[in-house]
Amino acid sequence: MRLYGASRSLLALLEGFRAHGVETCTIIPGPGLMLQTLQAQGFATEVVAFPTWVTEREAPVDAEARRAAEARGVAAIVALLRRLRPDAVWSNTSVFATGALAAAAVELPHIWHLREASGGGEAFSFVDGSPAAMSLMRAARQRVAVSRAVQAHYEGLGSGPCTVIYNGVGAARDLAARPEPTPLRTPLRMLVAARMHREKGQVAAIEATHRLVQAGHRVALRIVGGGPLQPCREAIARLGLDAVVTLAGFIADIDAEYRGADLVLTCSSSEAMGRATAEAMSYGLPVVGCDRLGTAELIAHERTGVLCDGSADGLAGAVAWLLEHPRAARAIGARAQRVAQQRFSNDACTGAALAVLEQVGAAPAGDARHSATASHAAGATNERYRE
Repeated sequence: MRLYGASRSLLALLEGFRAHGVETCTIIPGPGLMLQTLQAQGFATEVVAFPTWVTEREAPVDAEARRAAEARGVAAIVALLRRLRPDAVWSNTSVFATGALAAAAVELPHIWHLREASGGGEAFSFVDGSPAAMSLMRAARQRVAVSRAVQAHYEGLGSGPCTVIYNGVGAARDLAARPEPTPLRTPLRMLVAARMHREKGQVAAIEATHRLVQAGHRVALRIVGGGPLQPCREAIARLGLDAVVTLAGFIADIDAEYRGADLVLTCSSSEAMGRATAEAMSYGLPVVGCDRLGTAELIAHERTGVLCDGSADGLAGAVAWLLEHPRAARAIGARAQRVAQQRFSNDACTGAALAVLEQVGAAPAGDARHSATASHAAGATNERYRE
């Protein structure tokens, strides 16, 4: 098991809460690396099995078994909430409804952190239908969306108003200490940092690399991320790119990967926010990204990155444009870095989340940052449906 963007974002939020005196207890649906990491860092945890309330397109669902499992999960969480007596329940994802149902049963304020653009046919749908899901979301005291794209998606479905809080990708002091952009090098070193999945577009990045090589550009592509490698291996072999493309597998700390890259490709068309995009921007790297959802929101075309349609031709054309405009590429990286420092720090994310807790009455009015409030987050992660 790996800790990808969603899990890392939850960890950063919990660390921020702890630093400001907010106690949390995270409810996890099963054992694994996330549970181990939380426990190793001294966070209170509880394990309760509960199912998702979404399904991948066309995937069969045993509705009766799912409802029975959900009822058991809700009952167990209700018992925990009565024992813990928290001030609020914070659900870390739209993929699970158990926290919302348990909070309603004990009449606690519920906050829903919407990290996925779900329910609209992107990757999955709600098993009971969007109208039923939105009815439950409207009952939440607050809804937090990780981007304006996610906000618009859920509000359009009828969730009720959402507050946008971007995920942090590092402490403000760490973002400020990252190196300034440097000129593009030869060969150009391109990076894709994402779990291996067809929706992440690694094969398109490989095919774009082939087009660049055919056009006479000296480039190298490094793909970082865990998951099935066979589709990429087949594309590399088919295009004769063994000396040009490297499959690095999962790397826990990718700081060195960003520092060693000249630009980053984010090829997915379904990013709710796009952690890799924000991370790359924080290192002053130009990002070539797909002009959809969260990626299109983070990148201002030819100002803080370059947008394209996400196809191999589109990616190759955008990279070629950067190669042909090296001064513009460096300026894009510099502007992107300033934006990342302003918008994507853990500190900003934590501050906004504390304000949400205060709004629902789970933190005292005034200086919530120094409160000793006992607010328990019912959070979980499911990387199948995450960035």
